[in-house]
Amino acid sequence: MKKRSFRRPRPVAEFQKEKAGKGQDKKANGQPQEGPALTDDLTANINYLKGRIGASNDVIFREFVLPLPTPVEAVLIFIDGLTSSTTINEYILEALTTFDGKEADWAKDRRNLAEKIKDHVLTINEVSLEANLTLIITAILSGETALLIEGEDRALICNTRGWERRGIEEPATEAAVRGSRVGFNEVLRTNTAQIRRWIRDPDLRIKTMKIGLRSRTDVAVVYLESVANPEVVAEVEQRLKKIKIDGVVESAYLQEYIEDRPYSIFPTLQTTERVDRVVGAVLEGKVAVLVDNTPFALIMPITFWQLYYSAEDYYHRWPLTILIRLIRFIAFFFSLYLPAIFIALAVY
Repeated sequence: MKKRSFRRPRPVAEFQKEKAGKGQDKKANGQPQEGPALTDDLTANINYLKGRIGASNDVIFREFVLPLPTPVEAVLIFIDGLTSSTTINEYILEALTTFDGKEADWAKDRRNLAEKIKDHVLTINEVSLEANLTLIITAILSGETALLIEGEDRALICNTRGWERRGIEEPATEAAVRGSRVGFNEVLRTNTAQIRRWIRDPDLRIKTMKIGLRSRTDVAVVYLESVANPEVVAEVEQRLKKIKIDGVVESAYLQEYIEDRPYSIFPTLQTTERVDRVVGAVLEGKVAVLVDNTPFALIMPITFWQLYYSAEDYYHRWPLTILIRLIRFIAFFFSLYLPAIFIALAVY
């Protein structure tokens, strides 16, 4: 009978070191570090991108020829469903295939062709140059369109996001008799635009970062630079950048990582889907964190007394507001202790 051989279990430290080595091309907050660079060989670039993201049917590689004195091959790469077909067809593809490149003076010299097309041909408002293939893939997966040109080692990234979205509606969880009927939705840029409509101050800062090694979720930190405490803002940004997680599905994922006492029964951050509540907190010097794909924002820092605030408090005069908050606190005290006091007096 053959004797079985048993392998010695691997130490935990060795396993963690190997796991960390596999993900060394990504930062702690999910943002990719320096990855492979784009080459001037269009075929090699297409093959690389198809190997990474091209096995799905919704990834579109639209090849065409630029009408230059010497025709040049190019390709548009985007994801169907995340992009606006109208924007791609009218402002990118039509502009690239119908411009008179044979008569243009700038087209006679092939050097820096990508930058010349960005300046003279494309009519879309947001266009940038990118040479990092990892960042190009992230842009494509975020709903942007990449333009690759034969002989160019930089791609043109065009903002063509245009997926289906829910309209702006009244918050379902925080209904109010008086005040705004506007709530956040699941699109981050729509939510930040609503805050901009309320606070038209040049000191308003909206800093966006990506969190999640796989989801690459957009997260925005919102504050007033002239009002908020710089140390608090720096602490919030530092804690967000330290988060190492595969994906961020909802803002509650971040709350567990950035609050001081995650095991406390009392919340140390405030959650809301009302725009006016976030605006009021930002005007008071607090920091708001908005996450893409969720209407719930985080407000920090807060105190225990601020948990008794209501959205309607911003619309009443201050004496009435203080009275209402005091009544809420008294009601909380009686609802928590009155049954116990009654039983103690009745029995003992």
